[in-house]
Amino acid sequence: MPAYVIAYLDVIDPSALEEYRRAVVPTFARFGGKPLAVDWHCEVLDGLVHPRVVVIVVFESLEHARNWHESAEHRQTIPLRQRAAHASVVLANGIPAPAPSHRA
Repeated sequence: MPAYVIAYLDVIDPSALEEYRRAVVPTFARFGGKPLAVDWHCEVLDGLVHPRVVVIVVFESLEHARNWHESAEHRQTIPLRQRAAHASVVLANGIPAPAPSHRA
């Protein structure tokens, strides 16, 4: 079942955010992570969260996402993100793919 890492960012230093982006994106590949969305102009329709930037990365499973998050490669990028933005990072389960139909 897929899992999603969703980051809500309130950017405080755009140049530092670019440095973070260049450092963090390559860390996804080893864990099968693929960016699905990066939105610098997201629209909050309702609720408590008011990020300026939203990033969504899909992983094959919660285990892959957690392994990425705990990896040394990713951990090294965290200080860059903290310098660049106030952030909340959320891990969420995806919905299982439907079973194939066995129609004759």
